[in-house]
Amino acid sequence: MMPVQSQIDETPYVWRTSARSRSVSISISPKGEVVITTPPKFPQARAEQFLRNSQEWIDKHLALQRRRVRAVVDTKSMLYCGMSYEVQIHPHGSGNAVAIREQCIEVRPVEKTTVSVQRALVRWLKSEAEQYITLRAVELAKTMNVAYRGVQFRDQKTRWGSCSSMKSLQFNWRLIQAPKEVIDYVIMHELTHLKHMNHSSAFWAYVERFDPAYTGHKKWLRLHGAVLHQDFAFDPALFGVE
Repeated sequence: MMPVQSQIDETPYVWRTSARSRSVSISISPKGEVVITTPPKFPQARAEQFLRNSQEWIDKHLALQRRRVRAVVDTKSMLYCGMSYEVQIHPHGSGNAVAIREQCIEVRPVEKTTVSVQRALVRWLKSEAEQYITLRAVELAKTMNVAYRGVQFRDQKTRWGSCSSMKSLQFNWRLIQAPKEVIDYVIMHELTHLKHMNHSSAFWAYVERFDPAYTGHKKWLRLHGAVLHQDFAFDPALFGVE
């Protein structure tokens, strides 16, 4: 069944079913969606009652996520490879649209608009992600003794990576904002699926073999994932560019 988007008591939610689910679970996606996952053929009325009974938990974790997002979005900074950089916006001129200068990310948008700044940053981050992740996938695949067919990049709402049955890898380009060891963990996670198409104990043992600190890297994504989904809507006027 395809994910169902609905609302209950003014709380929007996404309902997913999974053949691997043996119970009902609730999570908050990186973009702030309430996601309820149930086994197949689970009655929607029971799913909604579970949501009602969990409203206190939902409210608490939505508030926590909003605070984490504001911690970055309310400032003139952004993340790149796990480091916080001050954003500087300059009038359009010669040179690259985006460049790192010491502790700053300089943006020279085509136009002095929020949309132009956003497009420049997204284009730059996508390019950086493709270069780094593509190269690391090659290197880590050799180390892990696995082979894949190709790498693609998406802006997925709830996934950082995936591995298809055709041995094709997909990664979220927003990962380039995370520390490199966290990015490497996601790559190794998906490469491990080439040997174990599940999350069994054997799967996690293989991940740990190459990333002994993987639990900490998983935790980093859980805590900071929402921040990586900011929209980069920096207003040039706030930077004195009009």
